[in-house]
Amino acid sequence: MKIFSFQKSFWGLILTFLFFLISAFNINAQVSTVGGFEGTLPSYWHKGNTPNGATLTWATDQFRSMGKSLKITKGVTTAAAVWESNNMADFWSPQHLKDVDIKVGAWVRTEGVNTNPATEDEKWKISYTFYDSAGAMIGTTMMDIDQSTASNGAFYADTNAVGATILPKNSWKTIIKFIGGKNATGTVWADDFMLYGRGAWAGQDWNTAVGVPSGWIYWLPPNGGNDGKINKGFENTVVTTEEAHSGLNSLKFDLPLDRVTGDAFVGTRRMLFQDMNVNPGDYIRISVWLKAKNLQPDSAALYPTTYAVGFTYGFWSGVGNNDGWNSVGGNPVDMQFALPAVKSFNWKQYYIDVKVPNDPTAIAMSVRLHAYSRFTGTVYWDDLKVEKIDVPDLNAAGGFEGALPSYWKKGSTPNGATLTWATDQSRSMGKSLKITKGVTSDAAVWESKNMADFWSPQHLKDVDIKLGAWVKTDGVNTNPATDDEKWKISYSFYDSAGTLIGTTVMDIDQSTASSGAFYADTNAVGATILPKNSWKTIIKFIGGKNATGTVWADDFMLFGRGAWAGQDWNAAVGVPTGWIYWLPPNGGNDG
Repeated sequence: MKIFSFQKSFWGLILTFLFFLISAFNINAQVSTVGGFEGTLPSYWHKGNTPNGATLTWATDQFRSMGKSLKITKGVTTAAAVWESNNMADFWSPQHLKDVDIKVGAWVRTEGVNTNPATEDEKWKISYTFYDSAGAMIGTTMMDIDQSTASNGAFYADTNAVGATILPKNSWKTIIKFIGGKNATGTVWADDFMLYGRGAWAGQDWNTAVGVPSGWIYWLPPNGGNDGKINKGFENTVVTTEEAHSGLNSLKFDLPLDRVTGDAFVGTRRMLFQDMNVNPGDYIRISVWLKAKNLQPDSAALYPTTYAVGFTYGFWSGVGNNDGWNSVGGNPVDMQFALPAVKSFNWKQYYIDVKVPNDPTAIAMSVRLHAYSRFTGTVYWDDLKVEKIDVPDLNAAGGFEGALPSYWKKGSTPNGATLTWATDQSRSMGKSLKITKGVTSDAAVWESKNMADFWSPQHLKDVDIKLGAWVKTDGVNTNPATDDEKWKISYSFYDSAGTLIGTTVMDIDQSTASSGAFYADTNAVGATILPKNSWKTIIKFIGGKNATGTVWADDFMLFGRGAWAGQDWNAAVGVPTGWIYWLPPNGGNDG
């Protein structure tokens, strides 16, 4: 399946259709707290002990993979300095398995350390400790870091010997420690913490390269990354400060044109719905911001599901370390974004709306940021969100009994004014908006909901946008002297922060009391060119408080003069709440 970006990327076919709207949802409770890549600790790790005189850093100055390492700098201290992992038995590796020769260790680099330690307290070490299902310790594998010289000049693999770690029972909790003894001095970096079977599956550890912040995991080729190996272009994967949609960081995939094919992901850990107002059967919106360069649009057109990036989302029945692979409802599901046919683009939001399985065992979800097997180029990811959305009841919207037009509401109905979704006069589709009023205490207003939606999620800057409506008057006051005596159509535009960009107002002709027929009341050429994209566009049909008579409005237009600007919805006000349409030749938004 494909996910469409916020751009006009389809409807090249000549087709008439009417379909139920499932994208004009109200978004409320946010589920995910992962969001971006601003976390200050690596996923699955914490500072176990930081005595005075020791500094523990999630470092970028030296690393072997993914731009990060664990670093300890210390003098003589009162206790050991320790980076300590959380439980490394998790997800699809819920235990580390018995009767398998398990290779463990890390890649380390030393600088200015004390040499030839005479006591345990003078040593730098890596340890792996294994616990059974009752929490009893099975055993510990300890690896001394080489201190024969003060500085080794490069990362090297500090691992256990063949046959040194064969568990007599499964480990349900595995804790890794990177230790600077209390009398050990100098600086040591550790990276690529390994756990894998020599010749058989033993399970794995997580965030091996300590490359992603709390809340995230990854699988990178050839084998996931838990063996200290990353290839097929994914060795360039990094959380970077080069680009960010918000904050300072984003995730970067940088995949060269000549890479060997293979896919990979960086994804969230399983996230509970608990206390987030999400239940089985609800709808959620998954969104992320992307920026890309060095793309190959011809390849994307030829291989739309493999020269692609996208989401893989899944629902789960548990999040415990030892719950294992517990997907619900045929998940996870791969989705590919429809990238624009360009070699580069600036930050653009992509989203997909999905239904939580109607299964009471579904209590959690995860989202993977997925680069598929043939994809090449550079793509930055930021601000992943998972949000609950309110969806109109499909059965309730199944008929056409609605009393209000889709995308419209009665904004203000003062005493002495009547607002009607009318059938007595119309230009298209048998309906119009009608206001009949005398002098009132306030203006009478039909007001739209946000007209930026679905495949037109913004109304675009730097395009001459034609706006207006077809109107008919009957017995209105003539030659108004004040704004309060006027009948008007207005379009107001708001940016992504909700700040008003500007309003285009079109006075309805009141030179005569009755127009006799519908006529187009539109803006002038060049009158509406937005300086930034509109993320919310509100249309109003207004009878000023001292305006009198009857006016009908129909076929509310929004389209670019010469270029795509986006569109409005239910332009002919012909269908009730919950419905949209596309009618030839261009959809209907041009009247």
